[in-house]
Amino acid sequence: MSETSGPMDGESRRKLIVRGVFWNSAFQFFVAGINFASMLVLVRVVAPAEYGRAAAATGILAVVNCFNCSYFLSHAIQLGDRERPDWDLHWRIGTHLQLGLTLLCNLVAGVAWLLPDYRPVAPLLHLASLGLLVDAPNQLAVTMLRRDMDFRRLRLVNGVGVLLTAAVSVTLGVKGAGAYAMIMGSNVLHGVPYGFDLLVLRGWRP
Repeated sequence: MSETSGPMDGESRRKLIVRGVFWNSAFQFFVAGINFASMLVLVRVVAPAEYGRAAAATGILAVVNCFNCSYFLSHAIQLGDRERPDWDLHWRIGTHLQLGLTLLCNLVAGVAWLLPDYRPVAPLLHLASLGLLVDAPNQLAVTMLRRDMDFRRLRLVNGVGVLLTAAVSVTLGVKGAGAYAMIMGSNVLHGVPYGFDLLVLRGWRP
């Protein structure tokens, strides 16, 4: 990440675009392979009913995520090369939005506890709400890397997230965690490497 880098000339931008196409293409093959391998394991150790529970929770999360902070943060990508985004403001707004979504998700989970048909989904929503909370630094880190067109780091960190998701889901699935295995991997831990990269490895602070 470079907050002080000046505007790029045409040649530099073309090189970044070519490099981005390479990393994005390679990443798609990588994700397809990892997801296919983990799916082969999970379908053998997770009961169909547990897949149904996870799908129901994911469907509710999809509605909640319509208000994800990523839609606000993406404004920073639209600014010109000579304009420096106010990352502190983006951090504050993003954190507040995700905190609100976390509370909303837990509120929906609380209602689900009162409805017998949806009660099995309630604990999954409580767990998934943790993923909404940690998504603030995740989305900020993604936006910064995209603005800098640092596709190599973007995809390497994303690759770590894919490996982490697959490893946790498969490990918990083998241990009999069922739907929790899928929610923990894909909805809680998937974005953690981005936040870790931003706040720990790169040492960014608001």
